[in-house]
Amino acid sequence: MPALFALAQHDALVEADTKLEPGERLFSFLDDLYLTTTKPRAREAFEVVTESVHRHAGVKTNLGKLKVWSRGGGDAPEGLESAWQGGKDDCENGLVVLGIPLGPKAFVEAFAEERLRKEGQLLDELPKLGDLQCAWVLLSQSAVPRAGHTVRILPPTSSQMYEEKHDAAVWKTFCKVFGVGTLENDKLAKDVATLPGPLDGMGLRAAVRTAP
Repeated sequence: MPALFALAQHDALVEADTKLEPGERLFSFLDDLYLTTTKPRAREAFEVVTESVHRHAGVKTNLGKLKVWSRGGGDAPEGLESAWQGGKDDCENGLVVLGIPLGPKAFVEAFAEERLRKEGQLLDELPKLGDLQCAWVLLSQSAVPRAGHTVRILPPTSSQMYEEKHDAAVWKTFCKVFGVGTLENDKLAKDVATLPGPLDGMGLRAAVRTAP
């Protein structure tokens, strides 16, 4: 299915690309399309791409999901005011491109907080399972690796808050699952548990250590 979708809109993207000006770039990941251009050209370039995709592939652009952003901020490009992100508060002033936040520090931090909230939904359920083996597998093989995507795409200077909160939440859940709440503030126990198995640890990979 993804391959067929990519083939269906291929001609549309090729045609649109030939109509863009030098320096403008069109990127696609299935139905996610990204266009880099200038403010004066934004509306025209947008219409070039959307018209080609609609005519060749029969796909209409979802204007409700359209986002327009510029690192320089300022006024919105003419005709794209409703989709403009550049004039919003810092925590909303940005774009998330394939899971990668682009914007000021406050926007990146808000993105990380949302990731932590979603991770917390799984962590909150693990102590309630009543099956230690299942809880351990979900914690070590699902909850822990979830940090990998975020620490891989953000530099450590931007992800430090996320790393620390992720590791703290995982360790707190581990202590609840194993009924060892007295170890929650035991740094030595935590450090040993986050070591790899070959080093006699439990493999609770620490995002703070792996991020750099």
